[in-house]
Amino acid sequence: MKYPWQNILYIDPLGKTIPYQAPQAGDNEATEFINLKEQTHVIDRIADIQGDIQLRSALVDINGQNTEVFTVGCHAEKIANDDGHQASGYLEFAVNEQSLVSEAATYFALYFQFQNRLALSQFQHAVKFEWVILPAVFTAISLQGFTCSIKINTAWCPTQADSEQAWTEALALVTTHLVEVDQPGGRNQTQVKSKRIY
Repeated sequence: MKYPWQNILYIDPLGKTIPYQAPQAGDNEATEFINLKEQTHVIDRIADIQGDIQLRSALVDINGQNTEVFTVGCHAEKIANDDGHQASGYLEFAVNEQSLVSEAATYFALYFQFQNRLALSQFQHAVKFEWVILPAVFTAISLQGFTCSIKINTAWCPTQADSEQAWTEALALVTTHLVEVDQPGGRNQTQVKSKRIY
């Protein structure tokens, strides 16, 4: 069956440390890693969410105390030129469990599950989802692992309203997927105590 959307995955060999710092002294503090899992109240320090209610809401939901992931970074922008209107952005996240975050296969499983979610939800917008697995060092616990960035790019649309609707629905689907990520054995698991990062 041919779908209007694309959902692809690849690995980027370039990694980062988490928390990461602003690249140059004097840069806006919002370019630094902000641990929203433990301090959601500072969310408005992030410049990239200004003016995007959906992205702000996504960060609040994904970093909720009952979710199994946390966000690492984000960006959103609206583009207009002779080709029309496009909404573009990304959400980078990590699994908040030490044994899982160290395995790239963890993110492949989430990608594959999202592929099924897209098909079952009958998502109708021409949107490209790119899952990018990136190596990472979580310095607070001296652990090598991975994060995953989900890039969301709408097709060029005739109006800004069309591109914004596609962006909103795509971001909502990604948010729901990440909020519903489960720990091994389910949320009611009691036999194995997971080791969190944050």
